Amino acid sequence: MDGTQLPPSLISPTNPEPNFGGTTPDKVFRHTFQFKVPNNQCCQCTNARLILKFKALLPALDPTHSQANASNDKWYIYKDKNICGQMYGWIYDNPTNQGGTVTKVINIPCNCLKRDGNTVKLTFVTQDDTSVTSAQAQINGCCVKQDFGSLGARQPVGAEAEEPTVNLKD
Repeated sequence: MDGTQLPPSLISPTNPEPNFGGTTPDKVFRHTFQFKVPNNQCCQCTNARLILKFKALLPALDPTHSQANASNDKWYIYKDKNICGQMYGWIYDNPTNQGGTVTKVINIPCNCLKRDGNTVKLTFVTQDDTSVTSAQAQINGCCVKQDFGSLGARQPVGAEAEEPTVNLKD
């Protein structure tokens, strides 16, 4: 699945769950976190993580993940309609009864974040017999001011070269 396109049923589901804490099985849930980058800042992600809390709407009792209930539900991190690297997995690693809860802490590579102007986006999608009761995204990084001023040099005709001047703006 590495870098493959998500199936259309997950990208644009015909029956999406629009809210956190949904109660109806067979609905795909998708959410995009959007972080604003400060104006005039050049920022670089150093690490990111996603904390997802799930509730089984149907039992997830099949350790082979082959039954058409919550047992076969997965989470995916995607960017530009493609799974980002190896960023997908089973929601339920252990048998879970209907109504059971699970929390996943997922470390996200910075290249899975999408930069769109001054916005950084992180998108996840989950399959369909599981409710996402909450999600928290954390992105850490560092920023520097982009506008360092101007660097200029002038050399009058017949004169020795002068040292360039630097004008820094606050």
